[in-house]
Amino acid sequence: MEGKDKKKTDWRPYYPYIIPFTAFMILTEISRLIEGSVYYVYPIKTLVAALLIIYYWKSYKELSMGWTFFALFAGIAVFIIWVGFDDFYPKLDAASYDPGIFESRMFRAWLIFNRMIGSVIVVPVMEELFWRSFVLRFIINVDFLKVKFGTFTWTSFIISSLLFGSEHSQWLVGIIAGAIYNVVLYHRRELSDCIAAHAITNFLLGVFVIASGRYEFW
Repeated sequence: MEGKDKKKTDWRPYYPYIIPFTAFMILTEISRLIEGSVYYVYPIKTLVAALLIIYYWKSYKELSMGWTFFALFAGIAVFIIWVGFDDFYPKLDAASYDPGIFESRMFRAWLIFNRMIGSVIVVPVMEELFWRSFVLRFIINVDFLKVKFGTFTWTSFIISSLLFGSEHSQWLVGIIAGAIYNVVLYHRRELSDCIAAHAITNFLLGVFVIASGRYEFW
């Protein structure tokens, strides 16, 4: 029979990239639906994503140590654009994360600590594995592991940048950030550069938020 001759798709290579990201996004949506839950959901989704990444760690052959000054400058550029363009376009709805509403200094410090750990350490690894390693290649070929890491096509570049922007309430600068992180990948074809650039952006954004009290950026 012809049906029996067809080779079934092995979905297992997708799991290490899709499952951590999906779990994180599902919990993000829950925090949007339940008012005030964002402060308690954020450390949970950070921990869940981190544990899933650790579980699948051996699957990430593209991960390596090291970064370049190009990645550093890219991360700084995205931060400047993210803050500088804020007044010039409408935002999408997002759950507010403002530790300042709580009276307890210790609890505020705990919330800020959680946010910094999540946004600077866990999120860059999780998102870059999903967007730069998986999505960019998946758009080129469903069997994404057959696509050479860092392969450029205009279609994958544009679509992935648009999709990356759509997951952020600051959608316009999100699109620009996605495009810049893509360029970082093409520059040296090292995912560590993308993770470093993303982490630098989020670190600077976190410092800016804490110093200025402009928690709308979180």
